[in-house]
Amino acid sequence: MIWFPTPLAATLSLSPLWKIPLLVPGAHLAALGMTPPNPPPTAAEKAKYEGSGKGDNLATFMRVSGKLWKIRIALFYIGALCESAALLSRFLPEHAREPVERLLVSSGAPGPAHIRFTPLWLGGVLLMGGAACLRLWAFRTLGRFFTFEMSVKQDHRLVTSGPYAVVRHPAYVSVLLLNVGVVTTSFAPGSWYAECVGWGSPASKAFGALWATWSLIVPVLLMTRVNKEDEVMRAQFGEEWEAWARRTPYKLVPYIY
Repeated sequence: MIWFPTPLAATLSLSPLWKIPLLVPGAHLAALGMTPPNPPPTAAEKAKYEGSGKGDNLATFMRVSGKLWKIRIALFYIGALCESAALLSRFLPEHAREPVERLLVSSGAPGPAHIRFTPLWLGGVLLMGGAACLRLWAFRTLGRFFTFEMSVKQDHRLVTSGPYAVVRHPAYVSVLLLNVGVVTTSFAPGSWYAECVGWGSPASKAFGALWATWSLIVPVLLMTRVNKEDEVMRAQFGEEWEAWARRTPYKLVPYIY
C-alpha cells in the first residue's frame, strides 16, 4: 500500500469535479504565459542581436510553425473543456450522456468514471499554474521591454527588480516548468486524455508524442538564448550589467545555475 501525507491523501480523495476549478483557470494561465505580451520588435530593435551574429533560433521556429503556435494554445482550452465536459457528463441523464460520451470517449477507453485526482496529475496542474504565474510576473516586471524575439529598444533599460532580482532569466526557467506542467496535466493517469482517449491507437500515441516533442523544443531553444542575451546585455549596459550579475549570479535556478 502506498502511503500519502494527510493533506495529499485528502486531496486525492476529493470528488473529481474539483478538478474543474483547477483545469480551466490553469489552462487560461498557461495560454497567457505562451502569448506574447507585446507586439513584435521592429527590425531596428532586433538589429543588435542579428548584427552581433547571435541569431534567435526560437523566433525562427515560431515563424516557421506559424499558426500551429496559436493552435497549440487553443488546445490548452480544448483539453480543459473536454475534461470538464467528460466529468460533468457523469451527472447527465442517460439519454443526454450517451451523445456526449460518444464525442469525448474513444472505443475501448476506460471512460469518464476513471477521471480522478492522481499525484502526478495534481503535481502537473500545480506546476503549470505556479510556473505560469512566475512567467506572467516576469512579463509585468519587464513591461514593454518583454518581447518573444530578442531585441534592444532605443530607450531600453536594465530591469533588475522582481523575479529578476533572484535569477537573471526567470521567464526562461518558468516556461520550461510551464511546458512540463502542461504535458503532465494533459497526459497523466487520471486525465481526460489518458482515461477517455487512451493510448490504444497509433493516432493517439502519435498526437501525444508530437505534443510532448513540441513542448520540449521550445524550452530547449530558449535555453540557447541565455548566454546570448547575457552577452548582448553586458555590451549594452556595461558596468550596470556587471553589478547586477554580481548581485544576481544565478541565470536560471538559485544556488544551482
